[in-house]
Amino acid sequence: RGDGWDDAEWSLPDDDENVEDRDKSPPDMNAAQQTKRYVKGHLSIRMQQSDSVWTEAWRGTGPLPAYKQKRLFDDTREAEKVLHHLGALEVSGLALALLPVLLQLAIRHLRHKNRDKPLTCVEGLLHDAVVHLSSARSVSLETVPRYEECVSLLSQAENLMAAANSLQ
Repeated sequence: RGDGWDDAEWSLPDDDENVEDRDKSPPDMNAAQQTKRYVKGHLSIRMQQSDSVWTEAWRGTGPLPAYKQKRLFDDTREAEKVLHHLGALEVSGLALALLPVLLQLAIRHLRHKNRDKPLTCVEGLLHDAVVHLSSARSVSLETVPRYEECVSLLSQAENLMAAANSLQ
């Protein structure tokens, strides 16, 4: 709308008065005061005062087209940072960074394979693998034992599925 209220709604939700806020009104206000004070899309009384910081800041700024505004998130700069980080990684660091993703893919693949003829013991192993994987909050050498346990659970699940398929 360009009048400041949409910005206030987003950044200062307590200072944007909505019709639903009537329930929060002081008990000594009559209905006319409530209607006057609580109109949807208006700033609160505190924010409408001529000496408020919000009003002063809003009056002091002029309209600026979006293409002339500074970007809040520079995706190009962030992509360059990622590429620089990946380029500086050693092979072991890259493998360690990819390990959680590969384990998630393996869990999804095994769940998909187990869907046709579900085995509850396999589902339990896959659930435990997910728990081990999600407990590793960061990728570091300290989390490698958790990943190893996850790989072991996935291997057990694969062996059980192979045994069940060979018996049929």
